Formats: sequence, C-alpha cells, structure tokens
Amino acid sequence: MTSRDVLLLPRIHDDGLMFAFLGEQAARMGKRCLYAWGLAEEGQLGMRIPGSGLITSPQQIFGAPVDEFGVTISSIACGEKHTIMLTADGKLWSVGANECGQLGRSGAQHGSFTIYPVEMNVGTKIIQIEAGQYHSAAVAEDGRLFVWGRNAELQCARRNSNVVNKPSRVTEITEAVQVACGANNCVALQQSGNVYVWGAVLGKHVSLPTIVSIFSKIPIVQISAGDDHFGALTSSGYLYTWGRNEYGQCGNGSQLDCTVHICCGSNHTVALTKDGRLFAFGYNSFGQCGNGKREESQADPQLVAELLGSHVTKVACGRLHTVAVASGRIYSFGLNSNGQLGTGRLSSTIITPQLVCELNKITTIFAGYDQTFAIEAPITDLMSSPSASLETPKFLSMSRLRQLFADGSDNKLDIMGELESVFSSMACFNGSFAYTDDRRFHCSASNIAMNLDDAMYTFNMIANHQDADRFGEIIVDCLKMGVFEGNDHFIFNQCSPRENAEVCKFLMALPWFHEMVHPEKDDRYDSLFMPYVKLLTAVNRLTGTKLLRRWWTGLATRHFNKIVQVLMAGVEYQVAEKKDNMDMVTVLKLLKQLYDLSQQFSKIPADHFYLNSLMKKMDIRSDFFHWITDGSSREDDELLKPFHFVDYPFLFNAEAKAALLEAEAQFSMYRAAQEPSMAMIPFYGVTPVMNPTFNIEVRRNNIVEDTISVFSHSNQKNFMKPLRVKFVGEEGQDEGGVRKEFFMLLFQQLLQSHYGMFIEDPDSHYVWFSGIDLGEQENFKLVGRLCALAVYNAILVDFPFPLALYKKLLGHKLTLDDLMMLHPTEGRSLQALMDYEETDEEDVFALSFQISIDVWGQAVDVELKPGGKDIPVTHENKAEFVRLYVERRLELGVNEQVKNQIGQFISGFKSVMTSKIIDFFQPHELMELIVGNENYDWEIFKKNTQYKGEYNKDHPAVKAFWDAFFELDVDQRKKFLLFLMGSARIPVGGMEKLAIVVQPIPDHLYPVAHTCFNLLDLPNLADKKEMKRRLQMCIEHTEGFTLV
Repeated sequence: MTSRDVLLLPRIHDDGLMFAFLGEQAARMGKRCLYAWGLAEEGQLGMRIPGSGLITSPQQIFGAPVDEFGVTISSIACGEKHTIMLTADGKLWSVGANECGQLGRSGAQHGSFTIYPVEMNVGTKIIQIEAGQYHSAAVAEDGRLFVWGRNAELQCARRNSNVVNKPSRVTEITEAVQVACGANNCVALQQSGNVYVWGAVLGKHVSLPTIVSIFSKIPIVQISAGDDHFGALTSSGYLYTWGRNEYGQCGNGSQLDCTVHICCGSNHTVALTKDGRLFAFGYNSFGQCGNGKREESQADPQLVAELLGSHVTKVACGRLHTVAVASGRIYSFGLNSNGQLGTGRLSSTIITPQLVCELNKITTIFAGYDQTFAIEAPITDLMSSPSASLETPKFLSMSRLRQLFADGSDNKLDIMGELESVFSSMACFNGSFAYTDDRRFHCSASNIAMNLDDAMYTFNMIANHQDADRFGEIIVDCLKMGVFEGNDHFIFNQCSPRENAEVCKFLMALPWFHEMVHPEKDDRYDSLFMPYVKLLTAVNRLTGTKLLRRWWTGLATRHFNKIVQVLMAGVEYQVAEKKDNMDMVTVLKLLKQLYDLSQQFSKIPADHFYLNSLMKKMDIRSDFFHWITDGSSREDDELLKPFHFVDYPFLFNAEAKAALLEAEAQFSMYRAAQEPSMAMIPFYGVTPVMNPTFNIEVRRNNIVEDTISVFSHSNQKNFMKPLRVKFVGEEGQDEGGVRKEFFMLLFQQLLQSHYGMFIEDPDSHYVWFSGIDLGEQENFKLVGRLCALAVYNAILVDFPFPLALYKKLLGHKLTLDDLMMLHPTEGRSLQALMDYEETDEEDVFALSFQISIDVWGQAVDVELKPGGKDIPVTHENKAEFVRLYVERRLELGVNEQVKNQIGQFISGFKSVMTSKIIDFFQPHELMELIVGNENYDWEIFKKNTQYKGEYNKDHPAVKAFWDAFFELDVDQRKKFLLFLMGSARIPVGGMEKLAIVVQPIPDHLYPVAHTCFNLLDLPNLADKKEMKRRLQMCIEHTEGFTLV
C-alpha cells in the first residue's frame, strides 16, 4: 500500500461518517433524502447488509454526500454490482464492486460499501453519468466523454485492454452532451446532434464510435440503451429505436404522442408522455411492461393502464423491472427476485404497478440492474420529465440569442461559436426555434412543429446587429459545409414520411435569414440560393410534393410571403444575369406550386409573384412569338423543352399581360388578313386582292340596329381582322379615334334600361344582367362579342359592370364582396348578419331561406333551397344563407334567367377572344384592361407630353395651356382626355403610358384633337384666360368626326 493509499482511505472513511451523520439530520428536518432497495450484496446501495444482501423495502442511505439542504445527489447510474453518483457540484462518486475497474478509483482493486469520490483532473465538472453492466461513463461540462470499467466488448472504445481502471477519455467523441450505456455498449450524443454507438452492437464488437447517420439531420434530445437495442427521442416528441428486436423492444413502428422521456431496460422500453401517461413494450416475461400479462414479446406500445388515473412524472428501468413516480409516490412492476420493487417482500414477478407505501414525496427515481434509488424532497412541480437534467445539442432561439447579445461586444466569439454550432448541423438547425408548448410535438406533414415567428425574430436580430455581415458570412459558410454539402438528395429513400418531416423543418425557417434575399451579393446565388432551391426540389421529388404543399398551405401569410420573396429575388437575379435556363425552370416550378396554392387558399395577392422588371430585362413579345412557333413541337421532357416565360404567366404584371395580349391580337389579325388570299394561291396561282380589315358602316342615330345587322351577317373570321368603323355621312377616317367613339356610343345605347337587358343599381351605378325573360338571348352574345372586339382592338370602353363580371369571365367564384360592390345596401345588410355575434339571429333578423327579387318592378319570391320559406336563418346556418343569397342574386336569378344571360355573354366574348392569355389576368386586371382606370397623375401626364415645331415646355403658349389645364376641375380634365383620346380612362400601365403630342397652329383657331394619334393642335396663344375659354368650348363639344 502506498503512502497515497494510506492518506486517502482514512479521509474518505471520515467523510462517510460525516455524511451519515448529516444524512440522519436531514431526514429528521424534512430535507432531501436518498433511499435505495434491491440487490446490495456487493455494496452497490452504499450500505452493508448482513445475510442475504437484499433490501426489499426503501432504506435511507446515510453515506451519500450532503449539504445543509440534504443529499446533493443529482443523478445515479447502476450496473450489476456497482453504482456511480453525481452531485450538484459536478463531482463523481462510486460504490460497490470494482473487479473490472468500474468504480473508476485510481489504484483501487476492490470495491467498497462506502460511497467514495472518483478522482478526476482538476477543474473537471461532470454533467451526466451512465452505467452498463460492468462499465461506467461520464460527460464533462466541456464536452469530454469518459468511459471506464470492463472493455472486453470494446465498450470503453479502447482496443488493447480488457479493463480500464479509471476514467479514460474517448478522444473520438468531442463536444458530447449525453451518454447512455447498455449492458456492454455505449451510445453518445454530440453538441452537433450526431449520435455514435460502440461496444457490443448486434453481435459485433465495434471498437470505434460509429455514427448513426440518420440522426445527423434529426434533432435528438435524449438517448437510451438496453442490452442490444437503443432509443432516441426527438425534439418534437418522436421515439426512434434500433437494434435487436426479437422481443419487440424496438416497437412495431407505431408512434406515441408527446413523448418527453424514454428509458430502456435489458430488453424492454418505456416511454413517458407529456400528459403523464406511461407506455411500455418489449420483453415482458416478468411483467416489466406493467400490462397485467406475462408474455415473452410485446411489440405494440401499450399503455400501463393501472396508472391511467395518475400523472406519472418520472420513470426508470432496471434490467427486468420498471419504477414510476406519480404524485410523489412510487409504483413498481416486473421482476422482484432481489427486492428491487421495494414492496417489502420477495416475489418472482409483479405484473401490474404496485405502490411502494413508505414514501410519498419522491421527486426523482433511478434504477439499474436489480437496484432502485429514489430521492425524497419537497415537490415543486408535477411535470413529466427525466429524473436527471440532460444537456441537449445546440439549438437556437430568440431568447438564447438575446441572452448572447445582452452580454455585449466582449461576447462576440461566443456568438459566432453558437452560430457555427447551429448552422453547421442540420440536426441542430431542425431543433432550433422550437415551441415551448404542445405545438412542438407531432412533427408531420400537417405540423411543422417549429415556431417560425421565433425564427423570424431571431434572424431579424442577426440582420439588425452591427456585425450582421460577419454573422451572415459565418452562417453561409456553415450552411454550405454542414447542411447543403451532399444533401441535395438527403436520405429520403430510407425515411418514413414522419422522418422526412423531421429532416425538412429548417427549410421553412431559412428564408428569414437576411442573406437569402440577396443572391446578387458575393457568391450567395451559388452557395446559398441554388442549394436551397435544390433541396426544396429534392423534397418535392421524393415526397411527391405532398410535404411542402401541406406545410406551405398551413403557413401564416408572413411566412408564406417570405418564401415567395426569396424565390422571386432569385428569379430576378437569374433574369438580370441571364443564368442557365434549367436553373430558372427549377425555381419557377417551385414558384408555380406556391402560386397555385396561394390562389387556391387566398394566401397572398397575385401581384407578389409579379416580376415587374421583366419587360425591362427582355423582349417578352419575342418570347411570345417563339412560344407560338415552338408550340407545335412541344416536348414532354423538361430537358428538351424550349424555355419560355409565357409558360409561367404568374410572373407577368398587368402591363406585361396587356403587351402579350396586344402582341397576340396583332399576330391573329395578320394571320386572319392573310389567310383568305393565301388559300387562293394553289388554285389560281395569283394572290387576289382581299380586304384585310373588318369594315362596318353605321348610322350614328341608329347605331344599335345597324350594328346588330352587320354582325348577324358577318363571318366569324371577320372578327379576327382589324376593325375599321365609319359613321354614315361623316368624313373621318378610322385610325383609332372613330372606333373609340363607336364603342362608347354603342355601349351607352345597349346598356339603357329600355332594352331590358341590363339594370342599373341606383347606389353603385353599376349595371348587371336584368334576369328578365326576353325570349331571344342573342343580344347578350352580341354584347359579349362587342366587349371582346374592343379588347381585341385595344379600345378602352365605358363598360359599367362590377368586378363580378370579370370574375365570371375567368371562372372565379363570386362572394359577398361582389354583391356589396354591385348592390351596396343589400351587401351591408348581409354583412351585418354575418358580423352579428349573438345567437338570436332568428328573432332579430327574422329571415328565412326565401328571398324576394325585383324583376322589372315586380317582386318575385324565390327559395334559396327546397322548402326554404319554412327554414329560418339561424346562427348555425347564416353563412350558408349568405352564400346562397349571393349565388341567387348574382349568378342565377329567377328561373335561372341571369345564369342564361351571363352564359350567352361569356359565349359571345369567347367566340372573339379565343386567346389563352386572357386567363393570365386577375379579375381586376381584366377589368382595367377593358375599361381602364382612373388613377390620374396629372403631373406625369404633363411630364410625358411631347412637342413639335416651335413648341417646347417653356414656350409661352405651352405655359398658358398648362396653366389653363390645371385650373380645370377633375371632371373637366377627364372631358379633355375624352376630347383628345376618345376615352377619359387610363390604360393598363397608368399615366406613364399616355404620351400626347402638342403641335402649333395659328392663334385664331380652336384646339383640335387627332384622337387616332393622341395629337393636339394648340393655338399659339399666350393668354391663359382665352386659352381656358377655348379649351372649355372644345371639351363640351366632342361628338362627331370630320377631316382636319
């Protein structure tokens, strides 16, 4: 015996006596006390037991470390013959047999019945301990992992020794946060989220820690080990098991809800849920699954029904027994041959939970092999959780980042280290931004189980930090190496849908990283944007788009919009830099998926998908014509299919769509004009003189009848030619202005109430289909044709229909908002019904499912559903009432007359406007295309004006004109536009698209408008007052066309 041994033993012995004395005092004063029971013949319970060496009921352990609050033990791990303990100050203690060095005492060969400290290097603070059958393990605060004891199966990760007598560092594992031990193996969890196993694994001796690859992407928060099976718990409460499964100890693939703690016995597994329910499965020959049966194999996780009325807060497994704590009391079941159940008697098995009567203030419980330990202390909470606190991998959250930022600039290295840890690991990223309530559970296609608002705030904090650029570089570099590198296909072919969801969570949070919307910066496009896009594409391909579709559908608007912003920024960069078309197609397919979802579920406005710079960056007319040319040889293979932006119409804003429609109309007009003459060539060998335009001549005072007559005798193909109009008796040649007035006058007449086709609402002044049975419906088709013809010839018309008409043309559903726009009084009444929060609608509103509709002065009662007059409108059915009311008023009418009239109008419209590009428009855009808008900006109007001859913006006559113009009121200015251009409304694109030309004429003349060319002849007159008088004379007399 060395002098060191001589000095050491008495001191430890004295400490044991002192601890025993203090422990007795603690028990008397109601402080923290340690109890143990079960097999004790080798001293593994920390006391000497004469005779059988068994303790069948809880006995207080007086030799454990204590302070003024009682025992300081925070965790206990048991092997077959030894026990190790961890105190709150990070010190390690051990007791029991030591034949394999499992106690970790330097120089000691024998065990002890007294709890002694385990010598560690100075400054080493242990945060977690575990024990196998004959080996022990500990994790230090700095991430070092130590293992010692038996090594015959390489469980200590040492190749050249069967026994390791003192704690030996496993150098292959750095930054460890947890360790678990099976009988002859170990499993470790790193700060990065990686999981490693070694020792006796599935019949093999694994000498070096080997990574479990799937967990490099899934956020694991707890690990456990049995004889030859393992368990891992994710941050969203899912349990993974692997290893030997002959008894069903790995389960049958079914999942448990909200699991918060798992524990493995030799060949059985238990899981504790957040609501305090306990499930067990695996080997059950001794009743250790607690289901009242004895069966060798139980693969289906079964509820321990005897504890159903109790909220279980802690659970632990020994080799063949299980103990649980509920309301401070202990329940035990399983093998009891060594008294490990603490019932006070020996029995072979107990197959249902039995109460350990002596104790009722238990806060934590530990078990191993055939021993059980419990700590009694004042109960502060009843949350279901592990008995010992466990470190988890690095997960980021707003609160954590705020804490780091609060420490000031001196903490910059810690901040960067934290960012590196999280963003270099897919598992850590997926575990970040977790909810703190039940929403963190059940990660699946229907639940992201990630707090995206927390992600948003966290990334915004990073973006607003003074070192945002540096932090951004770190995150990008880490993502590139740890997340994107080699992960474009993940491991989905090996994963279940639930596992895919666990792996992909980070894809929903990453768009909030501020660098994501800057693909133009440094190498962000190649290192950040496209890798992200490829991951999304891989997820879509391998999950059949189901996962992302369901997640995106459930996103809050702000998060959905952020993903769109990121992808739109990438497309804008691709267009500007003329990037590879295949990369662009990859992004556009994702945007198409998002756009379709947005339209279906009303996520965000369609204009959030508009690439407003597209017309400036490329010739979309050329793209359209090439699209038409390539149309006859379309390839199904995406690699061979020519790329055209027209295949992705959601990118086009209203101005771009109008340009496409105009280009298509011009192409169709050219083709229609050329077709007859080209058809004659094979027969006669010459090209006959054919009329390339559709010419009509009408009388101004009989415009409706003449138009009907012309159209009824016209070939359908004529509608495809450019329209030219002549008023009988007038000299004007139609270069645009005449047909503008034609449409204006025609619609003014057709929409008059005396024709009975349309009715005007007195409040909104919008018109709608009358619903009157006129017998002949052909005139509704004519109005549709005329409307389409105006669009086809790029003429704005005064067409006072509400948005509902354009929604019907595009196949959109009508809503209460549409009724509100057309019939404000009715709409407000229905809205009041919907807004009413009480439940007595039947008494207050006295409505039924029968309404009255006015048909040319007569009230007609119509049931909204069979038997509607006897069905009262109630709180439960009022939404149905409103929906049916809107449908009847706007879409059906009495005897479905409105439906027929709308159908005829749409039929006429589509007989002329056959273009698919019409379907690209949103209803409000189509409305603006047909009738224009009134978004006047008179300063832009002035700025865009061009001048001829001696005129310029500083000429006295020009100044007099603008001074006079701006003295006109709004209605007079609109009349001036009507005088000058034939329409008072603004085309798609706004005032920027209006460019008038002013040229001089002698000072004695009145202003003259050439509406075909938006050209104004302005007298050379510097007198503002006289200029205003002449302008007012002109704008009040605008009807008629003569040659100037």
